[in-house]
Amino acid sequence: MKIILTMIVCSALGGKCLEPMQRMNRYDTWADCMRAGYKDSLEIMQQLGDVTLNSTQTYVKFVCSANPMFKIPPLMPNGTNGKGKPI
Repeated sequence: MKIILTMIVCSALGGKCLEPMQRMNRYDTWADCMRAGYKDSLEIMQQLGDVTLNSTQTYVKFVCSANPMFKIPPLMPNGTNGKGKPI
């Protein structure tokens, strides 16, 4: 069974989140998925930079799931969610 990592980028100030985005990798274990979630969250925060993080109070949520209940667009390698919106 493969485990899917879903990332969600949110703003504490606006109280809004971007659409959930699935990572392209699939994981064999829960532990591998969780480690990737923390690593990828840090990478997203580094890409956004301190100015954006501080001004929008951005945070990243993630979920590991073996059986996704709905189709979520994949997180594109160019740093967008596939609809032109930056992560």
